[in-house]
Amino acid sequence: MNATTANQTSKPVNTPFYVTGEWGFISGLTGRYGDTLVPGGFEAEFTCVLDRLQKMLAERSLTIKDIAKINLYLSDMRNRERMNEMYLDCFGDHLPARTVVGVTEIARKGAVELEAMVHLKSK
Repeated sequence: MNATTANQTSKPVNTPFYVTGEWGFISGLTGRYGDTLVPGGFEAEFTCVLDRLQKMLAERSLTIKDIAKINLYLSDMRNRERMNEMYLDCFGDHLPARTVVGVTEIARKGAVELEAMVHLKSK
């Protein structure tokens, strides 16, 4: 690896909210603020993920109801039942299409990661 490659890989390589046409794509939401994973395990991390999601949407005058699709990645599928409870508390009656996948590892040793597809309102 040369110095240029090393410098490139130390920079963030994802776009947390990418817009194209009438759609917004949210990626890489984990239970951290900055580089710090919130302490407390799965529940604390998923609370952080949902909080960050809602703030990201609000900054763009969007809400949970604008989400059309969610992908959730869990490093331990035993958290699925608790995740479903917390998810329903957040989303209420709005249940977008959703996929939940068990994975062997999430960046920075996280317990959960979220992606979402959001339909943008016409302004």
